[in-house]
Amino acid sequence: QQQQQQQQQQQQQQQQQQQQQQRPKGAGGVKVPVPLPVLLRVVAAMALRKAKTNFYNISRREQHVARFCLLKPSFRLGEAIVGTFDFSRATLPCYQVSVSLLCVEQIKERYRPANPNPSSSEQRATRSQVFAEHHEFCLHTRSLHVQLPVPTTAVPQFETDVVQVSWRLQFEFLTAAAESIATPWAGAGATSAGAPAQG
Repeated sequence: QQQQQQQQQQQQQQQQQQQQQQRPKGAGGVKVPVPLPVLLRVVAAMALRKAKTNFYNISRREQHVARFCLLKPSFRLGEAIVGTFDFSRATLPCYQVSVSLLCVEQIKERYRPANPNPSSSEQRATRSQVFAEHHEFCLHTRSLHVQLPVPTTAVPQFETDVVQVSWRLQFEFLTAAAESIATPWAGAGATSAGAPAQG
C-alpha cells in the first residue's frame, strides 16, 4: 500500500510539472493578453524583414503630412490589409485620418452610352462600393496602425474588353491650414490621396 501511495504521489508530481511547463509565462502562469497595437507592430517588423514594402509620402502644399507603409503590393481575398502611418517627420499637423477600402467597377469608354458631357458619362459608367473603413484621431501621434479586412465573398480584380474591376485604398486627412501652422486651431483643411490595392 505504501508503494502504491508513493507511485501515485510521483505521478501527481510529474503531472503538475508538465502542466507548469505548458503554461505561458506570466504572473502565476496566467495568460497575459497582448494588445492589438503591439501585435501589429510585430507583424509590421516581420514583414519589413521578409518582404519589399511600399512607402507613400503624403503632403499638402509642400508640407509633409505623413508617410504610409503598405506591407505588401497586393492582397488576396480573405486577407487583411495592414498598413502603418508615420507622423514623426510631419511638418503639418494632422488631426484625423480616414482610410476606406473601395471596389471600383468601370465600363470602358467605347461601350459607354453617348453623352455630350464627358465627366457626366464617366460618373455614370463608374460605380464604387466601400467594404471597410477606418477612422481615427491622430494629433500628437507618432505612428498609427490600420487593418482593413478584404471580404472572401467579394469579386477579385479583373479586366475585360468591356469592364474593369479594381480595388483601391482611399485616404482622407484632416490637417491644419498650411498658412496657420504656428496657430493650428485657427483653421483646418482636408486633403486626400489614393493608393491601389489588388483583390
